[in-house]
Amino acid sequence: MMDSRKEKIDSPRLTCRDPEGRARLMPDVDLMAAIERLCQIEERGKGVLIMPRAEQQIAVSAGLKRKWKERRSG
Repeated sequence: MMDSRKEKIDSPRLTCRDPEGRARLMPDVDLMAAIERLCQIEERGKGVLIMPRAEQQIAVSAGLKRKWKERRSG
């Protein structure tokens, strides 16, 4: 069984604050990795939450994918 304090110490920092106190991602941190870590933290305390994607999200994703394919082929 892993000690949760050790896990906190061993995991790399994902965020920091600028001199004005605003939250920032650490340099070279992938946004999706930071979101995944946030999900893990929340799931540990509150359980897993699965929500279906909204129709608008699906439409935006499809449009972005189509534009990406057009740029690659063009």
